[in-house]
Amino acid sequence: MKSQVSIIKCKDYDPKLVLGAVRNSVDLIGGITNFINPRSKVLVKPNLLMAKGPESAIVTHPEVLRAVITILKEINCKIIVGDGPSVWGNQIESVVDVYRLSGVSKVCEEEGVKLVDFDKRRMRKKFPLTTHLDEIDHLISLPKFKTHEFTLLSGAIKNLFGLVSGTYKTELHKNYFDIRDFSKILVDILEEAKPSLTIVDGILALEGDGPATSGKAKKLGLILAGKDCVAIDTIMAKIINIEPFDVLSTKEASARGLGVGDMNAIEILGEKLSEVIDTSYDSLLRQLDKKEDAEKKTEVSKMQKINRRKMLDEDLLSLVIQGVDPRDLFIKSKDVLTEYKFELPSIGKIFAEIMLLIDKNDQFDVKYLSSSLTKELLPAFDKCFLAPLPKFEDGTKYEEEVVKVSKDLRVIRLKERIREISKNLAENEKSDQEIESLREEIASITSQIVSSQV
Repeated sequence: MKSQVSIIKCKDYDPKLVLGAVRNSVDLIGGITNFINPRSKVLVKPNLLMAKGPESAIVTHPEVLRAVITILKEINCKIIVGDGPSVWGNQIESVVDVYRLSGVSKVCEEEGVKLVDFDKRRMRKKFPLTTHLDEIDHLISLPKFKTHEFTLLSGAIKNLFGLVSGTYKTELHKNYFDIRDFSKILVDILEEAKPSLTIVDGILALEGDGPATSGKAKKLGLILAGKDCVAIDTIMAKIINIEPFDVLSTKEASARGLGVGDMNAIEILGEKLSEVIDTSYDSLLRQLDKKEDAEKKTEVSKMQKINRRKMLDEDLLSLVIQGVDPRDLFIKSKDVLTEYKFELPSIGKIFAEIMLLIDKNDQFDVKYLSSSLTKELLPAFDKCFLAPLPKFEDGTKYEEEVVKVSKDLRVIRLKERIREISKNLAENEKSDQEIESLREEIASITSQIVSSQV
């Protein structure tokens, strides 16, 4: 049997229109009881990335949520609503502010539905997911139709990333910064979460450099529904005129047999796909078209700039600080540089040498690094759209800065080692001698941290 995906037109967020569109989208694929058992406990998870209003097209519109709640009430379900908002650095968006500004708090209050947060978690494979998944019978996912500067598409699979608790989102981004690896993590989450039903809010979508404030709202006028997340993301990609398997999470999930990515094996109900494809939709992938014609050069340059900034600014530097193996980091960054055809021969060389120094010693080779920064690293960073570093005439101030940075890095790594030891002590059974040895190591590291910060 083919995977079914329904596509329904809905021109705006008038409550009656939205309820009718959502109900129609679900009825076309078999009705709500085909996916959700009556009187069951259901977690409804919208996409609430950040504290923005629904007019931003960044969050799932509250009227789509209301429509789903209405339909679930008709079969006497016990409903809870929640999402894990984004994390910027180590700062988690205020859940209260996210729920309030998105309009979700108001809808839940009016509908008498409990709004929950994802502060409690349980480890699954390589990541923790909210414990609410252990307490429900069904998960309904309500993604927002958005482009994404990293994953290309934010849809049925990507929306499940919000089930990851707290700052661990940042850890996953740091540990799996290559898009291929990160896409596999998204599919791992899909395997664990197993949503019973997905309904996509594409009435007002987000195009361009999504999924947040750099994107642009676009009237798309669509609601999509289905059980198969892979099939839904495949159709979403087609609607914005990109190849489904260029979205690597779709490709990976299809390869694992978690859904259907073959258009010939998907049954589209409702609107005809040919009538809803939007060739004007500003998808990031189109900017990476490999054709060398003049029309594409500006778009390719734009995407290169995005990825240079992203890979060589916050991400690469934070990964170094987090202690990622420098050689592995360089290999992966080199792949990215090669993929986007950067003509920056000096940056990779200097980055590699600096990271190898970090890997080899607690302290940098100050004299060598000062010279390298002055002669090669600064121009290379300038070319990468980073804020220019101060250009001192000699290396004196560089030496002061480099020594400070090396101390900071050393303290970070020592603290990380304490966390590892503490976790080891808590999780594994050990002899008294082993415990004493680990405690002595903690005392020694604490002493080193104190001396480094003097």
